[in-house]
Amino acid sequence: MRKIVIKYTFRIATVALWGVILLIIFLKGWDSFFNTFFSGFATLVSAWALLAVYYVQKWDTKSGTAQILLNEVRAAERSINELKKRNIIQFEDLNKILPVNSWARCQHEFINDLDEDEFNLINDFYNKCSIVNENIGRIIDGLVVSNNEKRKLTQQIILELSKLHKEDKDKYEEDKRKIFDLFSKEILTFNPDVEINTIQRYLPQIQFITASSCGNKLKKIARMK
Repeated sequence: MRKIVIKYTFRIATVALWGVILLIIFLKGWDSFFNTFFSGFATLVSAWALLAVYYVQKWDTKSGTAQILLNEVRAAERSINELKKRNIIQFEDLNKILPVNSWARCQHEFINDLDEDEFNLINDFYNKCSIVNENIGRIIDGLVVSNNEKRKLTQQIILELSKLHKEDKDKYEEDKRKIFDLFSKEILTFNPDVEINTIQRYLPQIQFITASSCGNKLKKIARMK
């Protein structure tokens, strides 16, 4: 009921205001209206205009926020589908599925637009995407640390080889090539089994939003298809 009142109060007030103005002009005539009522109605119309500007700006802001949410959700759904297609996680091109979480800061704007189930659906979507993101982040961070450690170890071994084969350049170059070949084949020096299992457990649980009633309402607010 509250949602209906908020939606139609401004429209009803606008129609009522102009209806009263026209009625007074019809009953009293133009001269009487301008001499007796114009000053008061001018103030009322000014207040109405300010209110109209406020509601237009508020609606435009809300529409823009809904567009941002839909773009985030669509990008996340595409990333989720890509991850689901993989038999194993490919670390080299692993990216977070939801780089930005706009829902956390703007959900209050849509309390009167979504019912409880729809609100819970988008909450659940963002929460589970965040869990997947955290685990992807741990894998990415672990890979960075692993590669840094691998580079340090490689440099250390190369330094030892240069001392060991100080008098034999050919032997040094041969052993150095073997070390590079060995480390290039060894992709990881850490094992992210826990993170991978968590990602693969949560991915099937994420319900998509764009084709749901929740998504349709957001599209209507955003004026998007």
